[in-house]
Amino acid sequence: MFLFIILAALAAGAVGATVRALTNDGFRAVPTDPRRLP
Repeated sequence: MFLFIILAALAAGAVGATVRALTNDGFRAVPTDPRRLP
């Protein structure tokens, strides 16, 4: 059971890191994105 919890946490962290990296790349590719205002 503990192993399953650890695997689930690792999977969630990997997905979150991937989503964050993709959104950061998108913001860098489109610097005029209104969501990226200072």
